[in-house]
Amino acid sequence: MAYNYKLTASESIMELDPLSDNSLMLKVRDGDLQKLSLLFERYKNMLFAYFIRLSKDRESSEDLVQMVFIKVIKYKHSYRGDGGFKPWIFHIARNLQADQWRKDKRRGYKVSTDVLDQTFREEPSTLTKEENLTKLEVALDRLPKETKELLVLAKIKGMRYKEISQLMEWTESNVKIKVFRAIRLLKEQYELIERTQQ
Repeated sequence: MAYNYKLTASESIMELDPLSDNSLMLKVRDGDLQKLSLLFERYKNMLFAYFIRLSKDRESSEDLVQMVFIKVIKYKHSYRGDGGFKPWIFHIARNLQADQWRKDKRRGYKVSTDVLDQTFREEPSTLTKEENLTKLEVALDRLPKETKELLVLAKIKGMRYKEISQLMEWTESNVKIKVFRAIRLLKEQYELIERTQQ
């Protein structure tokens, strides 16, 4: 006997996968704050990597991860679950990072790559993988804030274009174009670093 079972309207994804990010956050929204610890374990490293790539400040990045989850608790009532948890939490992270940049700008904080540039000019040896990665990091740091963030999300954090479009409030086509342009700009910066090294 073959089973021909179809989900009824009352059966939800939550019932099928009670440990999905969406279902956990819906439970948090409804008052089960213990489920937040599972989300924290899943996202703390991903968020930390996002913040550290953008700021290069370990202490600040750790603080921002904590702040994200404080905001998750504060704004849990606004979570609808229809757009996915990952874009929602990264939207919070992005806003916190923007606030941090504004604070740093007011304090006069600037990231300088002069020391790294000097290092490149002094060593005309064959490049190792580590040296190439260092050059790539310097090139990434030279990009405009929005471009750098887009590359971190798309290529380093591996977010899908659809998720980025929800986060940035752009169309998916616009995200694809901007990622293409960002990669081209990163390549130009990388080549500029290589030229200054020679």
